[in-house]
Amino acid sequence: MQIADDDLVLFERQGAPALPAARADGFVEHDGARIWHAVHGEGPAVILLHGGLGNAGNWGYQVPALVAAGRTVIVIDSRGHGRSTRDTQPFGYGRMAEDVLAVMDHLGLVKADLAGIRVPVTVAIGEGDEFIRQEHAVYLAQSIPGANLVNLPEVSHFAPLQRPALFNRAVLRFLDRNG
Repeated sequence: MQIADDDLVLFERQGAPALPAARADGFVEHDGARIWHAVHGEGPAVILLHGGLGNAGNWGYQVPALVAAGRTVIVIDSRGHGRSTRDTQPFGYGRMAEDVLAVMDHLGLVKADLAGIRVPVTVAIGEGDEFIRQEHAVYLAQSIPGANLVNLPEVSHFAPLQRPALFNRAVLRFLDRNG
């Protein structure tokens, strides 16, 4: 699928394609919130986390490509986004990471090893990312042992929506190299 939506005009008009039917979905009660998640496909697991103000539906271009490549894909609506609720406590990366761990525990996923960052990592950044500075991506890639930096040409922070095929190739290349 060759889509180029550099200015996010298509996304603004119609959003990402709808997610395919999940083989399982539901909520996990955690730390004052109900965290929604869905599971698609079969095979080694990949968890897709959307950006701020987004939701799991933003991965409509990626889920079918990853499922077709033989992966189990878990999408999660972060606390206070999409179908997930929140409490009155402030948002924070620590709480949101704990929400992901709660979903993983619920699904029986024992491996993500990111706490110690002893797993293969690719830091991908759009050439024109308007939220993450290039030097921060470089810093992450240099700070994580064995990490790989991928610059995605001619896209912004919204690469999965602007050029889904480009983004999907980068993700699949990483997964193929690292099991």
